[in-house]
Amino acid sequence: MSRRRQSRMLIWTALGVQLAGLIVDLVWHVLHSDFEATTTEQMLVHLGTVHIPIYVGVLCVVLTTAWALIDQARRPPIGAAFPVAFVGAFISMAGEAWHVYMHLQLDTHGAPFAAGTSFVGLLIVATAMWTSGRRDRRRTPADVDQRRAA
Repeated sequence: MSRRRQSRMLIWTALGVQLAGLIVDLVWHVLHSDFEATTTEQMLVHLGTVHIPIYVGVLCVVLTTAWALIDQARRPPIGAAFPVAFVGAFISMAGEAWHVYMHLQLDTHGAPFAAGTSFVGLLIVATAMWTSGRRDRRRTPADVDQRRAA
């Protein structure tokens, strides 16, 4: 398996963890729609339990896209997929940081916008990986042989 393909597979796995965390969070909030933390301590407990799968997923996406970008930089030519994916991962991480900040301020009205920013980052990463995978599948055997000869 090529390093590029392995990198994409790791990124897809990390995206799956992040998406699973979002689903856990969504289901929890639907089932506990009456929950409203009134203290910072209560919110910390909430963030440290319900939201932790999202944070693990976001961290995994940032780390895997950074690793893929660094690995690709060592092996030119550098395509656009991994840099775009890294930017998307960074946007997602910034959105989650904003989300945490809003929650710790006990502001639940602005938190959906922050979570939305995080989701946009996830979509950017997924789109970059999807288009990159489609491009790699379109390569002909002659293209592969030509790259190996170089």
